[in-house]
Amino acid sequence: MEALASDFIQDDCYPYNMFEHYVDQDLEPNIVVGIDFGTAGTAFAIQLRTDYENNKHEMYYDKYFSENGRKNSTSLLLRKDNSLSYFGVEAENKYRRLQNRDDWHFFRHFKMQMYRDRTQQDIDSKTQLTAEGGEKVPVVIVFAESLKCIKREVDEVLVEAYGSCLKQMKKWVITVPAIWSDGAKTMMRAAAEKVTCYVKYNVD
Repeated sequence: MEALASDFIQDDCYPYNMFEHYVDQDLEPNIVVGIDFGTAGTAFAIQLRTDYENNKHEMYYDKYFSENGRKNSTSLLLRKDNSLSYFGVEAENKYRRLQNRDDWHFFRHFKMQMYRDRTQQDIDSKTQLTAEGGEKVPVVIVFAESLKCIKREVDEVLVEAYGSCLKQMKKWVITVPAIWSDGAKTMMRAAAEKVTCYVKYNVD
């Protein structure tokens, strides 16, 4: 069971003790996933309620951060029919190795592109980003596909740690810059809604 990711978007903060800061008493999730979308780097952390109760410092991080001590790259490789996507350094490496790039969109550090030649009020779900080949893709698709890749890795980390992806109640926390306009925050919510399909709980 998963709660709607868009209900847990937070302003410019990365959860440290995630249950302490973000748990709604009526929601009581067993797992909290915090995703920090940076301009150049992105990372996520996972904390289980049982771990939090025993040791507030016990949590799991994405594989790239765990292995390299720094954030993964905020980059996306997306097949033009949206059937396949890769995120981070994996996306960059696969893009470099592609012999035929005609069927793919590639975005490197795409969050920065949102601020070029536009003000905060110009960013919304209709905003488009330009891929390396010059073609434009709606920003909501770029973020949604990135979240899909991150969500997939969250399950992989849980499987590696516990032998299963622990299909229990998850609470998703996604950071956005505090300076973002309401339109930009709505865009991120729309992207999250495209990824999280099952909705049981809503939090205002």
